[in-house]
Amino acid sequence: MNQAPPVEFDQKVRAVLAREPEHAPAEVVFDRRPDFKHRFTLWRFLRPQWPALVLGVILVAVETVAQQAGPLLTQRAIDRGVIPGQIGPVVHAAGLFVIAVIVGQSVTRARIAWTGRLGQRLIKRLRVDVFTHLQRLSQSFFTEERIGRVLTRMTSDIDALQQLLQDGIVNLVVQAFTLVIITGVLFAMNAELALVVVAAVVPVMIFLTLWFRGASDRTYNTVRERIADVLTDLQENLAGVRQVIGFNRQRYNEVAHRNIVGQHRDAKVGVGRVQGIYGPSVDA
Repeated sequence: MNQAPPVEFDQKVRAVLAREPEHAPAEVVFDRRPDFKHRFTLWRFLRPQWPALVLGVILVAVETVAQQAGPLLTQRAIDRGVIPGQIGPVVHAAGLFVIAVIVGQSVTRARIAWTGRLGQRLIKRLRVDVFTHLQRLSQSFFTEERIGRVLTRMTSDIDALQQLLQDGIVNLVVQAFTLVIITGVLFAMNAELALVVVAAVVPVMIFLTLWFRGASDRTYNTVRERIADVLTDLQENLAGVRQVIGFNRQRYNEVAHRNIVGQHRDAKVGVGRVQGIYGPSVDA
């Protein structure tokens, strides 16, 4: 026997429904047309976010100027205050130094928060685009391609791009601004000495950068392939765990996985070796 709900309950339900907004039905279009009419490049990926990128570059520029003001203020304090024995220029330079530090730290905080949010938006879009692309691939692709490699593209490869978008590009812009500012200050202070420094340093830096570009390209690609092999072997073993137990292949699979992980370790060691050569050489 069916009983009607209590009056109080029915009234509360109607009150809740009265406050709920009306939502139009979702429109879903199924097609196989690609989202990108042109070749996918980093510029085409970043272009829709150009206003946010411009603001990020401005924050980086202000941060770099504030950070590079310290050595110049120290030089002025020594030349105009310490050597002549006058306290006024020293106090003035010290006050400007404190202001530069406060401004630099404040802008750094704003820059990290802004570029962090921007990077997460870009990574979200990239993950959705990659997933959407996978949905359009044919069955033959998934038959021939191992699932572990596909998972690598969605996980570790995108995580590596996240480091590029959040840290790599910012560091590149910071270094570029730093180089321009320092070079300008050097030529303003002593053009002949600055020309000697630039002539001695720039060719070496170009050579080291070109070498690092080729070496890092090879080693990082090897690392991406090896981590794909690790995840592929792990996924296949977990998916076929019943067959592994049934055919008593535990020991064999352990040795095979140890070799695959060892190849990944060797690839990472190669990356560390390249970085160990490039970093200290640039500092020297």
